[in-house]
Amino acid sequence: IQWNKIYHNNSNVWENSPFKNVKNGEYMYFVHSFYAIPEDDNLILSYTRYGDIKYASAVIKDNIIGIQFHPEKSAKEGIKIYQEWVKFINKFN
Repeated sequence: IQWNKIYHNNSNVWENSPFKNVKNGEYMYFVHSFYAIPEDDNLILSYTRYGDIKYASAVIKDNIIGIQFHPEKSAKEGIKIYQEWVKFINKFN
């Protein structure tokens, strides 16, 4: 349980996602240590480092997004993700 930084895996994907108003390297709040290893690195929206481990902290495919950290616990920067998420979802409706 801690604050840790998220980094974009692909700046073009980041800029076209709900993360677009969050700075690369911004802190987010992580509540557990589980993470997935995507088969396709192109699906990685953000990654995070914990010691020597680099892992996917968010993935995206079409209109589906999976996030390992908790935006609602990540102060103003996390709220930015939710605000943009609403706009992102509406693009698919």
